[in-house]
Amino acid sequence: MMARRQHRRAHGQGSVYRRGPDNWAVSWREHGRRRYAGGFETRELAEQVRAKITGDIAAGRAGLPRDPKSVPTLAELAGPWLERRRATHRAAADDAGRWRLHLAPHLGACRPAEVDAAATNLAISISCARSSAG
Repeated sequence: MMARRQHRRAHGQGSVYRRGPDNWAVSWREHGRRRYAGGFETRELAEQVRAKITGDIAAGRAGLPRDPKSVPTLAELAGPWLERRRATHRAAADDAGRWRLHLAPHLGACRPAEVDAAATNLAISISCARSSAG
């Protein structure tokens, strides 16, 4: 008699297991906690649910959306980041100057999700125009 070969998923992809006749369950990890869903009639249905859940987690769509007011602004995040950078990078003083002179006046009040390449390019072009005019 041949032993059954076990199929393992990659880390973080959840599990599907049987809880009784015609009762399948799914478990997965989300935000450091084990989550469960059960009551699926077939293994295939449970696998589809597991795939959907882990796909949503990987895409960042899991859970409730964060309150935008609770997310700190770039100005609030810049201070601790520059302090950590000062301990590990020789050019930290240059980075602090660039932040203070060029980026903070335009992007300091923005939240990280509000900043994209267009906003960064606009801040840089305004800063360049101001420095070349004066």
